Amino acid sequence: MQSSLYKRAHQSGDAQGFERGFEPLAHLYHRRLGRSLTDDERKTLRARLDTHGADRLGDVLLDLSADALAAWLADPDAE
Repeated sequence: MQSSLYKRAHQSGDAQGFERGFEPLAHLYHRRLGRSLTDDERKTLRARLDTHGADRLGDVLLDLSADALAAWLADPDAE
């Protein structure tokens, strides 16, 4: 029973830690786009953090114009 409680607390802590780490990235995308991220864009960004990695998300943020960045977020097949 104690291990189950520990596991849930650990998972909750991991989720909170991820969210705290994700928010600065989302803020940078918000700044680059000049507007708030939509819910779908936030979901896409979270998913791409797992699939593409932080380095790729940083490169895309710095290399693309705001319009190209919005298109990248909207494209389900974007690399």
